[in-house]
Amino acid sequence: DIAKFLHHPVKNFYWITLIDRLTGWFEVGRALHKDAKTISRKLKTMLKRMERALKMKSTDFYIRKPCY
Repeated sequence: DIAKFLHHPVKNFYWITLIDRLTGWFEVGRALHKDAKTISRKLKTMLKRMERALKMKSTDFYIRKPCY
């Protein structure tokens, strides 16, 4: 718990990072709860910011396919 090191109450939170490996662009988000509804909203916002920065739709981002 980080609050004991800062000597004042701080809410616990989760970091969310989204990185484009080709350009190095990254987005960082913070969420107080780790449920699907909260995280999906944060990711949607982060993807929209990344779309504007990279000037392309998120559907055009390269997503590596798993190797079986």
